Amino acid sequence: MGSVPVLRQLTDDQEFFRTSRNADQYIDVGTISDKQDMGRIYVVSGAILKDVIARFPKSVRVVRLVLTNTLAGTTFLWPVPLAEDRGGQL
Repeated sequence: MGSVPVLRQLTDDQEFFRTSRNADQYIDVGTISDKQDMGRIYVVSGAILKDVIARFPKSVRVVRLVLTNTLAGTTFLWPVPLAEDRGGQL
């Protein structure tokens, strides 16, 4: 099993990338940032996501992880926010 990095932002604002609208190329998840653990981000998905949002509405940010490729061939997951505020609706 391999791993794919999750980027918060591209390092070069002139870098081009591409994504797809196909449903098998993205997943909606919740993320929780642990500021005490050097900003480590935890991903919550599946059946427990709505329960976690209900219990910790200000801690969960709902994002769409989109499989993305740069023109140079680098693959990464792009976390696109789905709601303006934390604890947003799916």
